[in-house]
Amino acid sequence: MAIGMLEATENLFNSICSNTTDPKGCLAGLTQILEEAHKDGMLVGVVSENGK
Repeated sequence: MAIGMLEATENLFNSICSNTTDPKGCLAGLTQILEEAHKDGMLVGVVSENGK
């Protein structure tokens, strides 16, 4: 389940960033936001549902 969710997130990021002038910078920014949210505990519910 977690892998499927990761792929879905990656696909979403790619579709968002494919329309920008800096797709790699866009992806890096979105990934950083996601990591910060995870550290701040905003994604704890999602992670715990996946049994992590």
